[in-house]
Formats: sequence, structure tokens, C-alpha cells
Amino acid sequence: MSVGCLPPLQGEVAVRLCLPDDWLDLVLDDEQQIGREVDRAFAPADRDLVTQVLRTWRRRPGLLSYGMVEVHQDGLDATWQVLTSVVPVPHHPEIDPAAALSTLLGAASLNAYVEVFDTPDGRAVGLLEESETLGPDRTAAAVHGRAVVLALPHGLRLGLLVVGVCVDPAQLPELAALVTLIATRSTVTAA
Repeated sequence: MSVGCLPPLQGEVAVRLCLPDDWLDLVLDDEQQIGREVDRAFAPADRDLVTQVLRTWRRRPGLLSYGMVEVHQDGLDATWQVLTSVVPVPHHPEIDPAAALSTLLGAASLNAYVEVFDTPDGRAVGLLEESETLGPDRTAAAVHGRAVVLALPHGLRLGLLVVGVCVDPAQLPELAALVTLIATRSTVTAA
């Protein structure tokens, strides 16, 4: 994995993302690079819509990266989508945000696995879940896996949110490992 430095976000924080070497970032600052990556990764019929969506996403406050990772080794054939973002975290001196979020997430989805764990820079909350996407007729159209980690650095009212999605729920443990590595090896500091 490599580490890429990003400029401070709205003067509040500086972020160093730890991303895989083969990371294909779809939220790039360079308009020409966006065009080249979209042309390379998407069918001609989808390119205009994908480019428009990516340009809109780039303007979102806190969005750092939206990438794709392709894994083709040791019998694993996967394409995962991973989003990284800095998000505000409510602060109260008597409440542990990681524990509160863990309780809320556990109550919101009975099928999710939720865990609070310590990182070198603070605490984090992780969630693993298989989700169904409903089709137009309100029946299950597809099942996918989702891995989410919110890293909460000490002393900041912001967290690093990393969300990964895979179309094969059997790949959820591997995706969760990647999401956890990105969230816990990246750093968010006050600028």
C-alpha cells in the first residue's frame, strides 16, 4: 500500500490516505485525467453519465476519494468500490462516540456485525453487513456486501469514514480487511 497526501480540507484537517498501489481513483482533480480513467474503465454508453456523476461528487464537502480496487490472485476475482470521506462527529465530554455509534448501528440492523476497536490514533467503529438491493417490483434484485469503518482520531471532532461495497457477499471478509487497513493506517490531523 502507498500513502498519498491530500491538501487540508477546508482549512480544518490534513489527511494522509493509505491506499492500495493499484487504486483507481474516480474523484480526481484533473478533468483530463477523469476523462481518461472513465474512457478506460466504462463502456461508451455509460461514459457521459459516469463523468457527470463524478464531477458532481468532487464538489461534496469532505469527500476524499472514490476508488475501485481489482483483485485477481489466489483464487479471488473481485472488483470492489471504496469511498473515503471526512465527516463531522458530534462531541460530548461524557459520551464515547464509538460506543454510541456501535449501539445505534447494532439496533438499526439486526443482520450487521458491529465492533468497536482501538487504533494507533484513537478508536474506530466497524460494520459488516450483507444488504439486498430491491428491484422496481420491491423484490430482492441483488445481494451485496458492505464494510464500513469510522476512525475517530483523538482530539478531533471529525472522523475518517471508509465504506466498501462488493457484489459477492462471500468476499466481505477480504473487503473488510482492506477497508480497515485504509481507515486505521491513514491519518487525520488538525491543520
